[in-house]
Amino acid sequence: MKYRNLILVVCLLTLATIFASFGVVGADIPEYSEADGQSVADNVSNTNLISPGVEMSGDRVEVVIRFTELESSKVAASNNPIETLHSQADRTQAPFLKYAESQQGITIQDTFWVTNAVLIEVETEQVSLEQIASQPNVEKLHENFEIEATQSVTAADSGPVSPSVGTPSTESNGQYTYGLEQINTPQTWDRFDTKGNGSTVAVLDSGIDTQNHSDLTSVSGGWIDFINHRSTPYDDNGHGTHVSGSVVGQESDQGSYAGTQYGVAPEADLLHGKVIDQDGRGDFTHMIEGMEWAIEHDAGVDIISLSLGANSYIEFVIDPVRNTKSAGISVVASSGNSGHGTSYSPANVHDAFAVGASAEDKTIASFSSGETVNTESAWSTPPHDWPNEYVVPDVAAPGSLVYSSVPGGEYEFFSGTSMAAPHVSGAMALMQSATTEQLTPDEMETALRETARKPDGEPETQDERYGDGIIDVYAATEKVTQEADFQLTNLQAPHSSEQNESYNVTVTATNIGDIGTQNVSYELRNESNKSEIQISEEVTLDGGEPTNVTFEIDSEQTTELVGNYTHVVATDNDQLTQPVVFIEPAGEIHIEDQETTGQAVEIANATYNVDDFVIVLHPEDANESVDEAFGTSGVIDADTRVRDFSLLLVEPLETNQTVTATLYSSTNQNTPHKPIVVDGETLQDHAMITVIEDKTPSVEDYAIDGSYTRQSVFNAIADWRSNGLDRRIVFDVIAEWRSR
Repeated sequence: MKYRNLILVVCLLTLATIFASFGVVGADIPEYSEADGQSVADNVSNTNLISPGVEMSGDRVEVVIRFTELESSKVAASNNPIETLHSQADRTQAPFLKYAESQQGITIQDTFWVTNAVLIEVETEQVSLEQIASQPNVEKLHENFEIEATQSVTAADSGPVSPSVGTPSTESNGQYTYGLEQINTPQTWDRFDTKGNGSTVAVLDSGIDTQNHSDLTSVSGGWIDFINHRSTPYDDNGHGTHVSGSVVGQESDQGSYAGTQYGVAPEADLLHGKVIDQDGRGDFTHMIEGMEWAIEHDAGVDIISLSLGANSYIEFVIDPVRNTKSAGISVVASSGNSGHGTSYSPANVHDAFAVGASAEDKTIASFSSGETVNTESAWSTPPHDWPNEYVVPDVAAPGSLVYSSVPGGEYEFFSGTSMAAPHVSGAMALMQSATTEQLTPDEMETALRETARKPDGEPETQDERYGDGIIDVYAATEKVTQEADFQLTNLQAPHSSEQNESYNVTVTATNIGDIGTQNVSYELRNESNKSEIQISEEVTLDGGEPTNVTFEIDSEQTTELVGNYTHVVATDNDQLTQPVVFIEPAGEIHIEDQETTGQAVEIANATYNVDDFVIVLHPEDANESVDEAFGTSGVIDADTRVRDFSLLLVEPLETNQTVTATLYSSTNQNTPHKPIVVDGETLQDHAMITVIEDKTPSVEDYAIDGSYTRQSVFNAIADWRSNGLDRRIVFDVIAEWRSR
């Protein structure tokens, strides 16, 4: 016993030492379950969770803590992605927040949900980063890294500089900037009768001067300042006003450009979040704050426009971009201004829509970033659904010497991929406005990529300068507004089927609308109108194009089906139905009245011999009477004998039930059924049909009142003599009788 006590004391001392090394002696230990991730003990030595970029500034350091993220596919599949993200953040952050409240030296500055993170300030003399890294659910500690506006570059400076002012290569035509004309904006306004009304774009940038540019006024509650927390819109840098003008600006009122329209979607709703300071710089958490504000805004944001980033591969922007897209919002980002062979984050995140800069002559500006990203080498832990490599940018848009608004009521020419991204954001706003349904990010992005254009001589495939090409908002809007209208005809489906029987359903789908894709679906519904079988085929057709769609139903899907059902084939615009009856496999069918055997039969004006009827029950139309439902379809042998008839019946016959019916036959499937005629007279009420249960006797059939008697043995022997009963069954009956 004394040794057991000694062991207990040693264990307690060891635990005390461990807790002391955590710096939490006397503090509340966070509640924790295995479902939350690694245990505290498991994380003690996880110094590798601390990013090398976390710099120690004296005894105080600002650090972002990242917690367990949900896979974006699970977020997208949820009924409410935003609520799902909130729930994940609340659950996984709770243990740390409880720990931080009880631990001196940690100040919580902000919490986030679009990426599962917390921003803290740490007094490292009181608590180490290693102690923080060892808390439950903590996956990484990293710096609150800097982002900057992706503005123009000069030949002498490959890095970002202040917004550049330039001179256009041509004078204004008094109507539209070259940027609007290059992407076919005016034609889109006219053709689709919209300038973006009903769509919403959130610009996260340096601010906006609405006092001197009333056309840039945002919607109610559409301004927020994450830098200086001022309630009135302003722009102390100029970048944000220029970018916002390219999205929703109306027309200039100055100089030779007076009356020139310069915003792609002047009637779209605008939100502006200030996340960049007067020097054109911000940080990761300001950008995340802006994204969360935009996602949850009552205005219902369709696009977030980011003319900012960092010239690197920033792993930590992957989750916020993917989660924003999973919430149904496109993330448009400028590719960067460091030239060919480079790219900026978040634009180089595969889920962002990256935009390079074109010039007025449709060449790509020399400063415009673009490269092929090798996923495995560029990112340490890329999402599993990313391709092995991909190209940045996705598309290009006007970004060299772009005319737009600047603070003070002025207008100037700026260059940079920052100027290109808002042209794409405005294009998406027009696309959304022109449609009656909410477009997904993938639908808008795919349409822009597939309709983008390049000058003659440029690669036909995606390349590192143009991406897929310069956007054409007219063609892209036309693509997303085309409405396929699939009309269904020629439904081929069985009227009856047995259990465990496979069958095919075929229908002709013809697109009587514009080119497009629709789902052609098949359902087998029971009498309660609930679906028993569901199959869907995605079909893409040109206008006027028909195609046959076949659904194959295997026997495993029909195993339990008995009774009345309905075939239902449907598209978005049309539906065909047909009743069907499933029956249990029929027993043997016998014709008791043999007068038809050997008789001459006239079918389609030709005389044949009728012999050896093989008749199988199949119910057809429940609305017909028994007499009307009987029919035959036969095979005519080379020796002119009609064989292998099928009999169509409304209701399955009960075992030993006899019915009177009129027989019908057809020489082929393309002619109407004709009555069977014998000696010039139609067979009316003539053939007597009896269903006899098709069952092999078993030992149990010979039990009498639950036991085996001498009579059981006599019955079995009699059946063996008269019906050829398997003698092994007779022996088994005798054995049962002897063992009683």
